[in-house]
Amino acid sequence: MNLCSNTRLLTFLPYNSAYKNENKRVMSITVKSTGKTLTGTYKFDDRGLSNTPVSDASYTISMNFQPNGLKLDKKINKDLNAMTMVVAPGKYQKLEITYTVKNLDNNLIKTKVKT
Repeated sequence: MNLCSNTRLLTFLPYNSAYKNENKRVMSITVKSTGKTLTGTYKFDDRGLSNTPVSDASYTISMNFQPNGLKLDKKINKDLNAMTMVVAPGKYQKLEITYTVKNLDNNLIKTKVKT
């Protein structure tokens, strides 16, 4: 996945196309980067934003939707569950995205990893 140097947003629109169980919820989304930090404190001045964080650098960023999670619809529904993460500007060669999904009928929690 290549993101342009001016990109600072990751948008997620999870859905359940099989829709076998409408009681599934997204409980969290975690993004990991290899080689480039996703978050941190950056220097900002008249010349713009620094390329590297000056402190609090992290290769991981997460969104948690506790306690009830976000409902998964059978098709993309931006009004129901669109989510956006703000990440550091730059080009990312590889991102690993982990979705944690809970079935509310049996409290079973599963994770799905995408690269």
